[in-house]
Amino acid sequence: FAIDKANQEITAIEEVTVVYGNDYEIEYTKLGDGNVTITYYNSKDEEISKPVNVGNYYAVISVEEGTYHYAGSKEVSITITAISPTIEITNNIFDYDAEAHYIEYTSISTGLVTVVYKDVLGVEVVSPTKVGTYTVTLTQEAAGNYTESTVNTTLTINAIKPVINITNITFVLQKNYIFITYSFNFIQNKKTLALC
Repeated sequence: FAIDKANQEITAIEEVTVVYGNDYEIEYTKLGDGNVTITYYNSKDEEISKPVNVGNYYAVISVEEGTYHYAGSKEVSITITAISPTIEITNNIFDYDAEAHYIEYTSISTGLVTVVYKDVLGVEVVSPTKVGTYTVTLTQEAAGNYTESTVNTTLTINAIKPVINITNITFVLQKNYIFITYSFNFIQNKKTLALC
């Protein structure tokens, strides 16, 4: 006599949510000895390899007919969410040289970056040139696998010591006194500021 086969029963979590950059597996249990295939699809129902980028996907767990069980399948939704990018400030301290200075940074995201500088009075400064400490707000827009991110830091421009070059020294002896005449350049970071 023939033994009728039983229906396949696949048990799995119906929705898998994972943060970008983390690995994941579709966990399931089944009945019988039928071979299992997991196929992934994007939101357009196109078959793809196992998704790793941010977005909405689904997987179909397919079990072939086995010795005692019929074939069966089950659908599992997959959501991969974005993460905040790592923004590293690489240089934010400079010496005064009468030029504008801006913070230097790196980011793993390609999102558009906006940087706002404010002086000690809270006034926005487009090109920080003066000696002092500025508050800085760096905002990077969401892009690809990364969310929008904001970093608050400071920019410091330090004062430097001036360089004085004395030239043309002349000694004049008049009676018991010596008079010294001279001229000098007051130089700051290779830029002449005044000439006496």
